[in-house]
Amino acid sequence: TDYKKFVRLLIAITFLSQYFYIKIGAISEQVTFDAAQNSSKPSQYFAICLIIKNDPDIVEWIDYHKKMGCSKFYVFDHNSHPPLNSTITTYIDSGLVEYIYISGNFKPNPQIKVYGDCIERYRNRHTFMGFIDVDEFIVPANIMKGEKITDVLKTYEPKNIGGLALNWMIFGFSGHETRPAAGVLPSYNKCVLNKHVKTIVYLPHVISPSENTHAFNYKGNFHAINVHGKLVPSAWSDPPAGEIMVINHYLTKSKEDFQAKMKRGAGDGTFKDTAWFERVNAMMVNTCPTISLDSIP
Repeated sequence: TDYKKFVRLLIAITFLSQYFYIKIGAISEQVTFDAAQNSSKPSQYFAICLIIKNDPDIVEWIDYHKKMGCSKFYVFDHNSHPPLNSTITTYIDSGLVEYIYISGNFKPNPQIKVYGDCIERYRNRHTFMGFIDVDEFIVPANIMKGEKITDVLKTYEPKNIGGLALNWMIFGFSGHETRPAAGVLPSYNKCVLNKHVKTIVYLPHVISPSENTHAFNYKGNFHAINVHGKLVPSAWSDPPAGEIMVINHYLTKSKEDFQAKMKRGAGDGTFKDTAWFERVNAMMVNTCPTISLDSIP
């Protein structure tokens, strides 16, 4: 009868609404979470949660952070065309990357939705989790002496912290009109230290992302601190701390990259024009060392 058809349709809609996230494999299927996520003992020390759309630099980004101690990546592919899973198939098959394709629009910010889901779903798998973008690379000060991100994190773990807030080292286009063939890390050197931060949260003490993608809400009296132990209650730490560990934020990359990013849409939903590009690059008054993956011990 029509009534039975209506009931079945209503049940189907309710079911699908609870499984909006779609994992892309050989066949699309709903995401399932095994018992490992409920284990009280973290199986991997440091993970990163990423939301991405149509960015060509994801392989370099994964390779770098894997070498620096990240043992798991949660990659939420937001409306990429084509989906990025074919680019990182090897990492997905090995278990290094858990890939989730998501579609639709999230208000006010898709990053906040994804970050909250990462915390809720994976908090018991790891000790620390970083929340950064694909144009951001976490760089320890002693990287060329073999220091890893995990080495730095272990020095903060015994302290009663909610998270470690790392200042941006912003990079401009460094004169590159087109995408450099060498990749991101070896190609850009014009930079400036910035007061904005991104956070690596200590998962036992975090609750959820705050109203922006830079800061988080924590349990009890726990808070984010900068590398010197100073309280960081918001999206910036001023004066910025450029020692111990920073986040290299390749804000514009080449002029070609910048134009492509503006065409597909910035992750925070804002639009930036050529005047903004020129204004930002005029601020890059310092010269920072480039990084070569092959030269990292």
